[in-house]
Amino acid sequence: MVGGVVIYGLLYNLLYRPNVVHNAPVVVVNESHTLLSRKLVEWIDSSPEVAVVAEVNDRLEATEFMATSKAEAIITIPANLEKRIGLGEEALFVVSASTAEFLYYEAIQRGSLGAMQALDSQLAQQLALTLPPDITQAIATAQPAEVAGTPLFNPTKGYGSYLLPSVLIVIIFQTMLMIACIRSGRERELGEDSQLFGCARPRLGDASVIVVGRMLVYVIIYGLFSTFLLGFLPSVFDIPHLAGWYELVALSLLFLPATALFALFFSSLFRDSESGLLILTFFSLGLILLSGISYPLEQLPTLWFVAHHTLPAPVGILAFVKLNSLGATLGECSGQLLTLAGQSLIYFVAATLATLHRLGQFSR
Repeated sequence: MVGGVVIYGLLYNLLYRPNVVHNAPVVVVNESHTLLSRKLVEWIDSSPEVAVVAEVNDRLEATEFMATSKAEAIITIPANLEKRIGLGEEALFVVSASTAEFLYYEAIQRGSLGAMQALDSQLAQQLALTLPPDITQAIATAQPAEVAGTPLFNPTKGYGSYLLPSVLIVIIFQTMLMIACIRSGRERELGEDSQLFGCARPRLGDASVIVVGRMLVYVIIYGLFSTFLLGFLPSVFDIPHLAGWYELVALSLLFLPATALFALFFSSLFRDSESGLLILTFFSLGLILLSGISYPLEQLPTLWFVAHHTLPAPVGILAFVKLNSLGATLGECSGQLLTLAGQSLIYFVAATLATLHRLGQFSR
């Protein structure tokens, strides 16, 4: 439990600590060999996202750089680049990038596109002096305004700033479910159920006491883990942390009981300690998708919209991102906080009934 939370939390933060990729290695196949193509290569190399590691004459030689991991992309400048530009026609170059490391892919795309736009802007001014009026007019109106977008609260457009706040909540949710499944499965495998739950006449009060007691253990332990994950790590790794301590405490006091009660109910569905873990392995990406951070919540199909409000993790992710990354107040997160409170009540009833059923199985 301790190792999973600490290592998982540190590993994700260390992997995404660069936040924004710089100097992604590329190799250029310059088939044009003109002053214009050399200028384009220089502008690509001067962009902060891309570094040209070699300029070769054919694509076969360029693929060797890709095969040996010396480059993450091949940029091909066709032989007719300058000719097509001189005729006032569209000219293009091809960027073939590996998607094995998507941060590199995005950086290469952004760097090469920036160089192309800079060259296009310079050439448009020169061509306007020599081309016929109708073509000049088309060039002048092709891009009437240059749009520059800056993501709110993430001016560097860093992937870590966007992803890691969501992952921290997933770590809490997923590891707690794993521990609950392992503990519940071991109790059954080792025959501890008969000692823990054996009683003459199972009563609802006995089941509720067991559920509350176990929930409090998880909440206390994960309250300490939450201090590490939600309070300490964002400060150390420069993750957005706009929420005050009292706002994080308020969120934790609703999210942790909801997660603990869900974990107690979820673990009761399996008879061994492995089955639950096999299902949980595939939860991470789905939980982030359901949160509404990577895909608009309003556009989710009805089934997944209901799933968002059914599971504590997606609601907790949305609330934490609002508070800690966007600077929202508790009042502005009231919808998520009330949902977590409602989930706690529902899963308390579900976990109590599941525990009562187990009490009945071992009644004497």
